[in-house]
Amino acid sequence: MSTTKDLQQKLKQLNEYLLQKRVIKDEGPILAACNQLKRDSKRCRIQGLELSSIVGEYIRADWESPLEVKLSIDIEIKNEFKYQDVKKIIVNLEYSALHTHDKRECKGAWHFDYHVDMEGTGEAETYKKVHPHYHVHHGGNRLKDLNTYGDLILLKTPRLMHHPLDVFLAIDLALSNFLPFDLWTKLRADTGYQIILKDSQLKWWKPYYENLGNYWNNRKGKGKLDIAETKKSLELNPHLL
Repeated sequence: MSTTKDLQQKLKQLNEYLLQKRVIKDEGPILAACNQLKRDSKRCRIQGLELSSIVGEYIRADWESPLEVKLSIDIEIKNEFKYQDVKKIIVNLEYSALHTHDKRECKGAWHFDYHVDMEGTGEAETYKKVHPHYHVHHGGNRLKDLNTYGDLILLKTPRLMHHPLDVFLAIDLALSNFLPFDLWTKLRADTGYQIILKDSQLKWWKPYYENLGNYWNNRKGKGKLDIAETKKSLELNPHLL
């Protein structure tokens, strides 16, 4: 069982390592999270963890380097810090730089959420869209204070994992995000539509997730690893160790 004390110890260990490697500018945010865990053992909150100077890979180079990058993380659980016990995950990634000509601050942001309950968010029912429990969202509340969209920074990163899409899955993804939610659900209630999508999911998503799952199956016991299967998994998720 992973305890709060274990989490604190790992956070402090990571903090020391990142400082040693000069990856982060300040030890404060992670240490504050450790102290906060003492008060609330079911919530881990890191606010404004600033990375050391990053050179931006800009789509349009109207901003000066370095790029200022900040990470904020807020995770709540029911009992343990593990997948099955999650209540909330909010990860905000913000970046800013000065415009080359007038030195005004320009920004960009992404957020990565586990978001289940839509009530109380202020989102009108008529504009409700599909809301995967684990999802990625560009922009959002972190960019509301921009005076002009000309101050929005566009980067080539982050490059995010996503399952493969054929023509039908891509169309359904677009419809799910831009049609009214009730209209999209009505479309998916059609038997013919379901048959088409199920066939695509079987041909594309089933082998995709099986390739990912095989990474751990390939590591059971002490036998020799299947290098080809391991490579397939790592090509889908390069973060695997």
